[in-house]
Amino acid sequence: MLNGNKNRILSTVYYLNEDWRAGDRGQLVFFAPTGNTVITTVNPTFGSMIIFLSESFPHEVLIAHAKRRSIAGWFRGRDFSTH
Repeated sequence: MLNGNKNRILSTVYYLNEDWRAGDRGQLVFFAPTGNTVITTVNPTFGSMIIFLSESFPHEVLIAHAKRRSIAGWFRGRDFSTH
């Protein structure tokens, strides 16, 4: 489970898996802030995009049993306290 870099504000994932099947796994799993309870699982379905607050939702990507294609991106904040 990842909490990410502290300067990541918003995360995006755009899925490019045209032939994804449930048995391929590779889902994105979100946990409650405590990290103990799964709140949702996102299938890497072609053409879908997920956007979420990076630090508000602990998450992990399950191991894929097929090629998992996606484009991930982050909107970052600047930590002015170190400059």
